[in-house]
Amino acid sequence: MNNEPGKAKEPEKREPEKREPEKKKISGKKKKPVISNKVWLLLSFLAAMLLWYLLSIGKATSRSFPFADKVLPAV
Repeated sequence: MNNEPGKAKEPEKREPEKREPEKKKISGKKKKPVISNKVWLLLSFLAAMLLWYLLSIGKATSRSFPFADKVLPAV
């Protein structure tokens, strides 16, 4: 390293550190259960049907969202 005035310091050249992939720590905790895609699809469908039914009950929204018992025979 040269500390003479007027000269810029040259950056130190370092080799990139080699990191090992982090291993997951094994502990006594159990993994949270993961919900499968099919279950999510079923839950989403049931939530949409419930919302559709609730919207079909009100007078103002029943014209825009008639429930399946009125829609399916018209198809």
